[in-house]
Amino acid sequence: DFLPDLDTFYSEWLGRPLPDTAEYRDLTPELILDWSG
Repeated sequence: DFLPDLDTFYSEWLGRPLPDTAEYRDLTPELILDWSG
């Protein structure tokens, strides 16, 4: 499978940086608690 480089696409083709729309959040502890409960 080939996945495009979105950072390069935005900078070279659209002339603007890739918007950061979502912040990464580690949900592992909540998931483990859910499995345990």
